[in-house]
Amino acid sequence: MGTVRQHGGAGIMILMLMVLLMVGYLATYALYRVTTGGHERDQTTRLLAIASEALDQFAAANARLPCPADPTIDTGLEAPATAARCSFDGGTIPWKTLGMNHDDAIDGWGRKLSYRVYDGNAGSLTQPSGVSMVECDTVEPTAGDKTAVASSLGGLCVSNADYRLRSTLDTVFLAGKGLTLTDFGTVHNDVAYVVISHGATGLGGYTVSGARLDLPTGGGDERDNTSDAGAFMIRAFSDPDTAATVNTHFDDLLVYRTLPDLVQRARLSARDWPET
Repeated sequence: MGTVRQHGGAGIMILMLMVLLMVGYLATYALYRVTTGGHERDQTTRLLAIASEALDQFAAANARLPCPADPTIDTGLEAPATAARCSFDGGTIPWKTLGMNHDDAIDGWGRKLSYRVYDGNAGSLTQPSGVSMVECDTVEPTAGDKTAVASSLGGLCVSNADYRLRSTLDTVFLAGKGLTLTDFGTVHNDVAYVVISHGATGLGGYTVSGARLDLPTGGGDERDNTSDAGAFMIRAFSDPDTAATVNTHFDDLLVYRTLPDLVQRARLSARDWPET
């Protein structure tokens, strides 16, 4: 009887040991997934900040934003179609045009950073002086107006050598311009540009060789973030166990700049021009 009890106790101890080993394995695996994903996300967040700073500096130096690059090749050059429209609205960051290092245009998972910029009918931000409000007036007794818009070209502050005749209000210049983006529930309709990493899955993104990965299968927020003009979404990441094929899956990282913020950062803000 004592021998049977000893064998039973040994069996229970072995079972408990196996359970503890399994729990330890699962904990280690979960920690590995979290720390690995965290490192790549941290790296991508840093790269997005570099891209955003490069875009701000380009706007300050050129009074406009660059067009996206052709995502299927790796020249890193912007690809305008006309003075006010871009050839690849759904393209990638033009790292060479911006003076960035090539590696800084690749996210932590080894895929190109996507880039979207407003070049719509209210006045493209990629045209000459597209982000300049220097000749706009903050205090104007008349209604004021901006230059005529034709195929995205125009919508600028009315220029005049006589500063007393500069009558475009800053609000008139800004009206209707910008991409739409929701940032944790706050909707912005005046976004100048968005830079996107499509996360660990990379769905909808481009490899360095120029191949596009499959689009998100659902119609959720990740699918919206692959479109040419949005609306774009920033929200909490989905649970690590949420399948990439589910609409609620979300692992994208984005950085953006509103047009008023960009103009201020580029030191291209409107001013109160004298009326007489």
